[in-house]
Amino acid sequence: MNNTTISEVKREISHSIKSIDIATDGLRRRFESKIPDIKEEEELCEEIMEYVYESNLSVLLSNHSDLRDITIDDIKLECWSFDKDNNTYYALDLDYYYIGMESCRYTLIIGGSHHGDLIIHDDHPDNANYNSGDIVIKLPQCLYSEYPDFPVLIASINHVRNMIQDHFDRWLPIKKEIKIKRRNFKAFVERFRVNAMHDIYKQLDQYYAFIIGYNDESRKLYYAIYSNNNRILDDIQDRLRGPNLDDQCIDQLVDLRETVENVQRKMKEWFENGQKCLYHVCTQHNIPNEINKQIMCFV
Repeated sequence: MNNTTISEVKREISHSIKSIDIATDGLRRRFESKIPDIKEEEELCEEIMEYVYESNLSVLLSNHSDLRDITIDDIKLECWSFDKDNNTYYALDLDYYYIGMESCRYTLIIGGSHHGDLIIHDDHPDNANYNSGDIVIKLPQCLYSEYPDFPVLIASINHVRNMIQDHFDRWLPIKKEIKIKRRNFKAFVERFRVNAMHDIYKQLDQYYAFIIGYNDESRKLYYAIYSNNNRILDDIQDRLRGPNLDDQCIDQLVDLRETVENVQRKMKEWFENGQKCLYHVCTQHNIPNEINKQIMCFV
């Protein structure tokens, strides 16, 4: 073994295994340190709700002839942003703020193709149009003579729309870029770990005959390695069935699987044939089983 002791080989392989996780954690920390902090959608939602409550929106709405008794707690906001890349509107998730509201009297739409629509729902018993069909007030089309607070109200609604759109115009491209970076980094880490495992099995292929044997400790090590081999083979098979695999990753996984299977086969043959050989020798020389077991402990 080129002056390398069995203990040194075991320590080297054990260190190599532990080093994979240590190196992976280091790669992840460095990667995450370079990811910019972004303003999350939840923070935007909080700002919107604070603005709506502080802008006296319900007071402005109550000056409309059909909305005399409206309060802010009766209104559910439905907010939309526009994704220029996909030419699609996306709804902002505000459900958290309406937990416990079984039915709402009014829905105010902000953003999207129905921006400024206020819906008076017919399924709420406190509304005059109960069971008579929804009423939609298109606030941007109201006449100043009919609705004196119209300019201030529309300015407030437009401000919320701009808050939403400014947020997504700024942060959505960054989030998409981060998503791509995370996907590429995940693939890189997977290739790194597969290559590291391949190197470990090259070591194991070279030294397995020196580190497994038939005493209690060596048997325990053999069965632990054998069990771990099976787990790794199962993981490889599951990954090969999974999505988002490029050709390079597939080739590396197949190569690792073949290497693990080859080492597994060699270890099993060596372990079983050694026992059979010693049993045959002891049988030929009429050596009792108890002495056979003692001899095996030194192999």
